[in-house]
Amino acid sequence: MNPKPEKIDWPTETPTSLETKGVSSHAHVDQGSHRHQARLQQRDRLVAKMREAGYGEIVRPIAECSSEGAVRLCLHCGERHYVHNHCDHRLCPICAPRLAAERTAELNWWIRQIREPKHVVLTCKNFPALTKHLIRSQIKKLAMLRRQAAFKSWRGGCWSLEITNEGRGWHLHFHLLIDADWIDPKALSQSWGRLVGQNFAVVWVRDARGSSYMKEVTKYVAKPDQLYEWPAGKIAQFATALIGVRTFGTFGSLFRRREAFKQWREEQEAEFRKCPICGHTEFEWFNTPEEAERRWQEMESFLQSIHTTPDPPDHQPALF
Repeated sequence: MNPKPEKIDWPTETPTSLETKGVSSHAHVDQGSHRHQARLQQRDRLVAKMREAGYGEIVRPIAECSSEGAVRLCLHCGERHYVHNHCDHRLCPICAPRLAAERTAELNWWIRQIREPKHVVLTCKNFPALTKHLIRSQIKKLAMLRRQAAFKSWRGGCWSLEITNEGRGWHLHFHLLIDADWIDPKALSQSWGRLVGQNFAVVWVRDARGSSYMKEVTKYVAKPDQLYEWPAGKIAQFATALIGVRTFGTFGSLFRRREAFKQWREEQEAEFRKCPICGHTEFEWFNTPEEAERRWQEMESFLQSIHTTPDPPDHQPALF
């Protein structure tokens, strides 16, 4: 038996009872940290704003995020790990850093599949209203662009959608990482412009080897600090339009690598389920740190009693 690790400073508030199914560890989040407390306050302000404007149902999952907790006890080394529920909502300030970290890790995997990366940005004129139909229409036009003869040399790639609103309407633009030897910016501007109803569109094409593409495509769909300052009606419009809509995708050679990506994801999840101290995967779950502590003490006492019990003699006396 490995030695018992140092006692953890658990949160002072006793976690409420919850099922462990669906509860995920936020291992990198210190719940007492200044940053986490700031995100909690930001969450509370967002929820209050939306409820006051009559959009409480939209932020209901966010209001309940990080409200319940449980303790996972490793039965091999005694490591206790506090986890809490999360909502994974696009607007949630608490979930945003974790979701961004996960997306960065996934994008790193996809980028390693590309030989000649080109960073492409596609823009178009602003729209007065943001709807699900509009977003899906823009994604459909992106697919139409890729199928044009002028861009058949694109071996594959991935795309990410970003949405902004600075008071002059909704601005949708795509960041793409494309595996191609060369891309003609003029032909791209004209072709994309025709698809979005313009004579030409503003586009950017850059060689992405060693560039800041990762920083660009791992942005939030909308910048959080900007989004939380929007009026409640604009936030509701954004959240409603994005329900069930993809903001990241792959195509061509990268799309054909989706099974390999799925296998990589499964390996990452299996690694995450291991105890960070000893690597074992046998756990028990408890509602409070005190319950986990008592269980560990019971296990240690039982093992100690086994070790202190004298061994039987080597030779038993004959009965007959």
